[in-house]
Amino acid sequence: MGPLPSFSEFFRSLWGIDPFPWQTRLAEQVGEGPWPEWITLPTGTGKTSVIDIAVYALARQAALPPSERHAPVRIVFAVNRRIVVDEAFDRAKSIAERLRSAVGEPASPLHSVAAALHSLAGDTASPPLEAFPLRGGTFTDRSWARSAFQPLVLSTTLDQLGSRLLFRGYGVSDQARPIHAALLANDALLILDEAHTATAFSQTLQGIARLRREASEDLRLPFQTVQLTATPPPDADQPFRLGPEDEVHPVISSRLRAPKPFETIPVPEAKGKARHKKLAEAMEEHTKAFLSQGHRRILVVVNRVATAEALLEALQPGRGASAADCRIEILTGRLRPLDRDALVQSLAEIHQLKSGKPEPEVPRLILIATQCIEVGADFDFDALLTELAPLDNLRQRFGRLNRYGRERFSPAAIFAPEEATEGGNEDPIYGTALPKVWSWLGTLENRDFGLAALAPQLPTGDDLAALLAPTADAPILLAPHLDLLCQTSPEPHLSPDPALYIHGPRIEFPEVGVILRDDLQNCADPLEALRIARPLATEAASVPLYLARQWLASPKPRQDESGDAPMRFPPPKDFEACPRLPVWRKGDAEWLTDPTALRPGDILIIPRDRRQSISCLLPLPETATDQFEAAHLIARDRIAIRFGERERESLAAALSEPAHTAFLELVAPCFETPEDDETWVFNPRIWKASLPEIARLLAANLPSDHPQHGLWRWAAWTDGIGNISRKADDWKIVPYSNSNLPGILAMNLSLCGATPWPLDPEDLGRQGNEANREVPLKLHSAGVATRAQRNGYLLEEGLRTCLRDAGRLHDIGKLDPRFQALLHGCFLYAVTGRDHLAKSARLFHPKRDALLREALLLPKGFRHELISARIAADSEALFDHPERDLLLHLIASHHGYCRGFAPVVRDEDFEPFEIRVLDFNAVCPGYSSPLASIRDGVPARFWSLTRRFGWWGLAYLETLLRIADQTESANPTQPHA
Repeated sequence: MGPLPSFSEFFRSLWGIDPFPWQTRLAEQVGEGPWPEWITLPTGTGKTSVIDIAVYALARQAALPPSERHAPVRIVFAVNRRIVVDEAFDRAKSIAERLRSAVGEPASPLHSVAAALHSLAGDTASPPLEAFPLRGGTFTDRSWARSAFQPLVLSTTLDQLGSRLLFRGYGVSDQARPIHAALLANDALLILDEAHTATAFSQTLQGIARLRREASEDLRLPFQTVQLTATPPPDADQPFRLGPEDEVHPVISSRLRAPKPFETIPVPEAKGKARHKKLAEAMEEHTKAFLSQGHRRILVVVNRVATAEALLEALQPGRGASAADCRIEILTGRLRPLDRDALVQSLAEIHQLKSGKPEPEVPRLILIATQCIEVGADFDFDALLTELAPLDNLRQRFGRLNRYGRERFSPAAIFAPEEATEGGNEDPIYGTALPKVWSWLGTLENRDFGLAALAPQLPTGDDLAALLAPTADAPILLAPHLDLLCQTSPEPHLSPDPALYIHGPRIEFPEVGVILRDDLQNCADPLEALRIARPLATEAASVPLYLARQWLASPKPRQDESGDAPMRFPPPKDFEACPRLPVWRKGDAEWLTDPTALRPGDILIIPRDRRQSISCLLPLPETATDQFEAAHLIARDRIAIRFGERERESLAAALSEPAHTAFLELVAPCFETPEDDETWVFNPRIWKASLPEIARLLAANLPSDHPQHGLWRWAAWTDGIGNISRKADDWKIVPYSNSNLPGILAMNLSLCGATPWPLDPEDLGRQGNEANREVPLKLHSAGVATRAQRNGYLLEEGLRTCLRDAGRLHDIGKLDPRFQALLHGCFLYAVTGRDHLAKSARLFHPKRDALLREALLLPKGFRHELISARIAADSEALFDHPERDLLLHLIASHHGYCRGFAPVVRDEDFEPFEIRVLDFNAVCPGYSSPLASIRDGVPARFWSLTRRFGWWGLAYLETLLRIADQTESANPTQPHA
């Protein structure tokens, strides 16, 4: 590995341009010491490049001894949850791809950086850097957690990061929560963007940094938090700022000094029921005026979804000639994720919203948006109209106006509805700030929201605070709170709500998901259909809970008075009516008949016949269909296709002859019914044989604009373009719904490579090539021991040895003869003399294995790791182990249990057995309920070790063993010849 390039060379190799002075200065600072706690940078100065700086700093310190490295391997970039595009993930993915390519290019300036990062991963097959989005509902939510040392960048939201840090990861199983908490609080750099919009979480991050230091034995792993904001709190200690050299830099200078003149426009009578209409009329007039002045890309930002919809209707081409040749779009948080992503991509490409030099005749656009445009959208517009908002929100909105400092006139207008300027009113979103901001705007001599022009006019202290959006302080995070939160299995009956520490109390934003399904209308058993074709977060729009409850009580179109920001919701009403609709919660479907029974996080399923009445919940064009197949392909990177009578008819109608006739002939056998019975009989053999031919015919003959054209191309060919056909054996086909209606769900087990997110096949349950062969227990235990000891290379020798011993002993409970019989798939009398297994080669079948378990008298909920821990605890050879308590805890918790009680499983039919391991003999006489008693010491060990290593430190030690076990299971160590 050669010497590293300078940061300027590194940056230039990545992006083809030189870094700004502040970027070089910060890279030098963090290369020699810790990160500043606060970084103050105005909009448009390239703050997302802190990711580049963190990656370079890690490469620079890769060769240092572990005790001297302070640059963390995990770089986490978090933004407020209302984001439109994920600029951080796109940037990190580009860096990762360039570094991966540089591995094989010794002449590249990036080669030495890639080699340095690669040396940290500890795995020759690993890339130098990985990038993952962490946003819920995708397989990437767990792929990133497979290694403790892989350099990676996580782009995430406050909810996803905060809930995981506090051991309550949203969408994460109880057993996986300690792993996620450990990896995010150890060897991690947490960067909070737009910290001024997330006061509560900002405070919680500071609390976590403080509480990490309370462990009596520090593991000495790097951990830092950095907060990016244009307005740091008064007590911020020496924030990093732009320097004099930045202010004279031609690019930064042009962005700082770009004029953004604005006018203030009061809107009389815009209050109550007339608010949205009057405001939309005023904005319509000025929007068309901006169009007539030659401004081709106009942004309009409003505070309520209802206002956005009213303006969209007012601007339709039939209402005015000046907007007839202009594209008009609306962007709110009510859009389904796939719809939103497609819209954002289209806007950016067609209208060049990310270009600093758009073409003179770029297609005209009016984009109407809510607060969702404020954070994370690196867009550039020519003119801006905005509803009155707090100062910090206005600065975010003006950050989208002439973002790149082009030499042009970029006007803006701030519209104030009458009820927002009346001092006695309190806005449900912005509290009392709006009248104060309106008054302050009236005092400005220079009405220019340009960064340089506005800075000298800003008030300070309490005067400034009065102009900002209301924020809620987080409760002080104390040790007793973490004592409850760190107990993940079982979780205490009473436990703090992590949302309090992420968003603060008082101002809430509870949401539910809303999904459209076109095939439930005439379904005999909709709940069973949903259990088969499970709803995905990727197809669900986010809707305020109160709005969904209102619609359930009166299912008809209504105005959406909420915005895309936390707000004080009206008090609940006494609901009397509710349509009987399915709801998905906690992995299962059930009927909802009471609006008050709808809870945050639920997913409400709307059948096709109700789509006309849900415009306030889920605005859809007339041509919109449900998105199960598309969402499954994106979120899981696998094909899942519902195919029934309705699909047969619609697909046939889309085909021309002779494909039309050929298709009907192909599918006819699949839908045949016996001659003496009109009831359809599901025949998986016929479906499996027919599906590859059906897929190839549809892929070749469906019109290119058909919504399922791309899906069937992936279904036909593994590469989606016609090179390698999918095999019949790759398909799993089940009847779709528990009814007599003809239909199936076809799922393909192979990954496609169609998702825009990173792939990790092994972590998706598709283990390596060795997954279908028997693995001897001795070989598996030795492999886990070696990996666990290697995982502890940052720790002192005693802890590394303990991890090794825990790896050797963690699975000895599998020697229970009944468990060995289950692995071999035989009865108890037949297991004698067979090799002891850690992994079985046979394919497990739920019903068959349940019968075998019953025959073997193996109790439901049997935990082999509890037997392992009991044997180790009773062994005289381990009484003097220097880390006996930690050893026993690691063994007992290596599947996520025993934090801090053991599960109670009665076992009255145990079979005694003898073992020899670690050069000692032990006898297992059997235990009716291993480790379940308080006197067995599970809670005592858990709490003493938590006090010793800290809440996140103990979880990290557990994680090192658990990752070793998972990695060895996926890629078993090969026996020596």
